[in-house]
Amino acid sequence: MTPKLAEQLAAAMADRAGWCTLEKATKLVELVLSLQATTVVELGVWMGASAIPLALALESRHVGRLFAIDAWSAPASIAGQDEEVHRKWWGEKVGALGHQRAFEMFLRRLHRHGVSPARCRVIRQSTSLADIPAQIDLLHHDANHGPQAVADIERWAPAIRPGGVLVLDDLDWAGGHVTRARDRAAELGFVELYTLGTGCVMQRFARMGT
Repeated sequence: MTPKLAEQLAAAMADRAGWCTLEKATKLVELVLSLQATTVVELGVWMGASAIPLALALESRHVGRLFAIDAWSAPASIAGQDEEVHRKWWGEKVGALGHQRAFEMFLRRLHRHGVSPARCRVIRQSTSLADIPAQIDLLHHDANHGPQAVADIERWAPAIRPGGVLVLDDLDWAGGHVTRARDRAAELGFVELYTLGTGCVMQRFARMGT
């Protein structure tokens, strides 16, 4: 990572715009650089705590694009949540207005941190409907942690190229769906490399299973 990119990353993380730690953001940037990624996908963006670092890594190389995909919708956030506290937080405390504000904040942060439209395509759509790129170098999943997490892996992971990387967040989330998503990725030919925060990093080595 260049000194300029490190400075940009520190500035972005100073916004405190989500739940991504500096450690995780740094690792995501390093993955983009080491993979020489040109197609990066994030499912579940919120205010861009992890998306902005991914986009900055692409900007530093002047190549590639981040597909930032999120419905920014209370119903989409609530769906499949096993614990009432999570349903109430997303549906009542955050609500429709909070989701809209998060979306608008993400757009402002992209501009503030110098991410060009060429490097980030913002897609306000559910992960079950958004178009999938032909080939993905890095997929970061931090979208709905209910049963949709497993469906997302089954739908999106086959597009990750051999040698490409899948990053999952919140393996310990209530209901065990994210853990099952990890297990499904293993069935599809991904090998867990190491833990990262509350999640893990997996790499595709084998041909996709069924």
